[in-house]
Amino acid sequence: MKKIFYRIRNLNSLLGKYKELENQEIFFQTPEKLNDPMEGFMDFVFDGDEIVWRNFFEHYIYCLNSVFMLYYKIIGEKFIFSNDIIPIFHNLYDVRQSSTYIELQDIPKIFFDLYGDLIDKISKRTTAITKNEFLNYLYTFNYDLLEIIQKVYEAKGLMPKREQFIEIDKNKIQEMIKAIDALEELQNEYGVEKVNIIHQNNKSWYDKLMLELSCVSKIDQNTPNKYFIMNFHTHYLEALQKLAYPKIYVASFLEDYHNSSVWGNYGENHSGVCLIFEADENNSLNFLNVLSGNTQTKQSMRFQKVNYDGNFEEINFFESFGLSTEPTVNSWYMDENKNKSNLFDEVINNQEKWRDVFWSKLENNKLIKTKDWSYENEYRITWHRLQNYDIEENYRKLKYDFNSLKGLIFGIKTPLEKKCEIIEIIKKKCMEHERCEFEFYQAYYCNNNKDVRKGKLNIDIGVTQESIRTKLNLEFLQHKYKAIELENRLNKIMGIKDE
Repeated sequence: MKKIFYRIRNLNSLLGKYKELENQEIFFQTPEKLNDPMEGFMDFVFDGDEIVWRNFFEHYIYCLNSVFMLYYKIIGEKFIFSNDIIPIFHNLYDVRQSSTYIELQDIPKIFFDLYGDLIDKISKRTTAITKNEFLNYLYTFNYDLLEIIQKVYEAKGLMPKREQFIEIDKNKIQEMIKAIDALEELQNEYGVEKVNIIHQNNKSWYDKLMLELSCVSKIDQNTPNKYFIMNFHTHYLEALQKLAYPKIYVASFLEDYHNSSVWGNYGENHSGVCLIFEADENNSLNFLNVLSGNTQTKQSMRFQKVNYDGNFEEINFFESFGLSTEPTVNSWYMDENKNKSNLFDEVINNQEKWRDVFWSKLENNKLIKTKDWSYENEYRITWHRLQNYDIEENYRKLKYDFNSLKGLIFGIKTPLEKKCEIIEIIKKKCMEHERCEFEFYQAYYCNNNKDVRKGKLNIDIGVTQESIRTKLNLEFLQHKYKAIELENRLNKIMGIKDE
């Protein structure tokens, strides 16, 4: 038996601005705009040898310097920066050969002279560094690196000398080296989760500091790009995800329609409508205009059950360059002398095994929601492309096969005039698609079950077998007439006379 899924929509989406019912469209939303803040979360950790770590910091230096130069020399505060401004896809081979990098090579040299011992300590860690722990280190790196960049700019005559500047505290770097050893010991003794609390507290302190700074100096409101650069380490880690996994787009469905809270949330206080979809034999829904390259094609997409009890799988960033080109991947796994990281063999020379693990983690993580949402009993269809760029909203309105829409349920508060409008749309659709049956229901609150139930509405959609035959005959006659007309025109052109 084919499985039924439900999708509750408000009237503005269904009839008003977006006309989803008339256009037979399902909109695929970005994870950031879904109701669970953990949607799209990737539990990145960082675990690699000295080669990938040095490449990481060289890449970070290049990206921060590029954004700083763009800010100082060209943009200023003319338009607001976003993570898209960060050149994360530039590979280090090309970067090292660029004239700008060569001119400003003192920046990475000074940085690695200062932080070389710390990077060496990080690369020899026996446990992976979590994202929160790494943010604590990058917070310090970022401020010191900004100071280095400005000093080199001053020395090169790229900016005027400042009256005041910040001296980099070398003792602080030594304290960080000691802290790395201490944290690893704590992690081995008490486990990752407990030590992560320390890092989360540090992050909360940093967030509080930046909030206070923003409120007191109004730096965020008046100079958002300056704030972006000061907070660059957080933006950089967010942007890095684009090197790994594609962006996921989600269409949500329900296993049942009974929950009153769900109707309240998604059906605009029960004034909306619940669409009833029937999956095919593969538990999938068929779409007619899925973007593939530069064309739109038919594609079947599977319903998948959301997991409210699962955990996000850890993803080692240094093993997750799934969306990067081969030159970019190689530039992360080799130093400037072509020495290879240990990860080169694990990833590059074991592609099939690596690919299975890589995509299985995405499959798991895209279906995780926190248990607070378990009352929704959600199923979802997810969609992504292998390319690393965003898909515009217009291309995320996917047209479904109307025959998959078996019926609909009017909400308890759906206005009468909207019901009539919906019925008229369905009548036209049924005639167009030669359907004699469509199920209409009215939702009501059931005192016995203490939830929402539905009652069948006997609505005549006015489509009979006879009307379908008449429609087909008319279409046949129209095609026949056009064929005769075309034949006559061809005969006239060729000088052939009727006998």
